[in-house]
Amino acid sequence: MSLQANISPKPISALKNTILSPSLTSHFAVKIVPPANDSFTKFITAEGRFKNFNLSKLDELTLLCSDAALPGSSLFTHEVTNDYPGVTEKMVYRRQYDDYSSFNFYVDLNYEIVEFFESWINYIVNENDRTKYENYSASYRMKFREDYAGSMAITKFERSMGAVINTQNTTPSLSGPRVNYQFIQAFPISIDPMPVSYENTTVLKCNVNFTYLRYIRERLTK
Repeated sequence: MSLQANISPKPISALKNTILSPSLTSHFAVKIVPPANDSFTKFITAEGRFKNFNLSKLDELTLLCSDAALPGSSLFTHEVTNDYPGVTEKMVYRRQYDDYSSFNFYVDLNYEIVEFFESWINYIVNENDRTKYENYSASYRMKFREDYAGSMAITKFERSMGAVINTQNTTPSLSGPRVNYQFIQAFPISIDPMPVSYENTTVLKCNVNFTYLRYIRERLTK
């Protein structure tokens, strides 16, 4: 049986449920989980870095995320030319995840978002004493990955997630389709330059690039 596209008249209701009800890019949430050890917390609160840092602060920081990118992956293939005459096939031998994922954050008035990510990178390279690294011959000794890697997640949802159930009950409905991407063993690999200017004043943003081992995608319906 040959495969053909289904060409038939479509009712308006079918159009409303498909092409007229797309997913919107502006409904997402980000979760950041730094290394789960006491040494990271002690490091980030020492030497005037982030004195008021605690785990509850993470929720405030994630609200500052202005845009992110859902991760992607690709398949590496090998060409096979000798199985069938005149046919070249591609056989998959590996799945490759993206090298990094970028997150853009609004910078708060206390620069806590900048301090958080800068301190995370300082923690990775054991930059404990800032005055020590004023010397041009300063050296670094990196920590082990399991000491500095954390995790992140992006949850994509729709505006119906916060819809009021009815006029009698004003509790927001948090049910609905969602897609969650969890990054395994993630940590910041770079912070992009943040240009400042006297012209065209805008909100200062901090773009942070995270690397990770892989991601896990999960579809949530409740």
